[in-house]
Amino acid sequence: MLRIGVEPNHVTFLCVLSACSHAGLLDEGLYYFELMKKHMIEPQVSNYVTIVDLLGRAGLLDRALKFIREMPIEPTATVWKALLGACRMHKNMELGAYTAEHVFELDPYDSGPHVLLSNIYASAGRWGDVAKVRRMMKESGVKKEPACSWVEIVNAVHLFVANDDAHPQREDIYRKWEEISGKIKEIGYVPDTSHVLLFVDQHEREVKLQYHSEKLALAFALLKTPPGSPIESRKTLEFVVIVIQQSSLCRNWWTEKSL
Repeated sequence: MLRIGVEPNHVTFLCVLSACSHAGLLDEGLYYFELMKKHMIEPQVSNYVTIVDLLGRAGLLDRALKFIREMPIEPTATVWKALLGACRMHKNMELGAYTAEHVFELDPYDSGPHVLLSNIYASAGRWGDVAKVRRMMKESGVKKEPACSWVEIVNAVHLFVANDDAHPQREDIYRKWEEISGKIKEIGYVPDTSHVLLFVDQHEREVKLQYHSEKLALAFALLKTPPGSPIESRKTLEFVVIVIQQSSLCRNWWTEKSL
């Protein structure tokens, strides 16, 4: 952009910072955040969120908290949610509980932070606290909407929810996902079952995670598109675009964010 004379704006930097965060490019992300000042661009809340996410993904939770406290604007719920997600990722229960309190105060009716905190407690085996969070959700009228994922193929939208058994091709879809699951396990993928809120053995926990909505959407897309086709999977809780080469699925796909 600079070479052809197009000035970047805060959206330009948002894209770059998000890419750095997801790629784990800590130093590069911080560099580009500082570069905004040279272009006289005032960071927006979304830019601050990406830096918190960048630091959080890198495991620098204390530094992320310090960054939030030193922000020149009042932190929003979205900023605190980014830190809460990092606490879940790195299983930091103490900071997670502290962060969740800020989120609840600013956005009390969003079920996502409640579920994240519940999962943090579950990972630590604090089942009493898990029950407390669930009870708080019930008393406050906070409901977790079921996540759904969808793919569009030949101008038709196919919608999936977890453990979906309504699709007319469900048997083929399930078999396809089991095939994918077997391949990724062969190269070292291990499902994270620590946050599954069930008192069951490891195998049953893995089964609980096996048929998430986006996994089913992906399996269906692989069944219905030719090798090498781009696959766009959309989810209600976040937007995910994954480009998959079917012939090299194991090498290229599961390095992306876990689905």
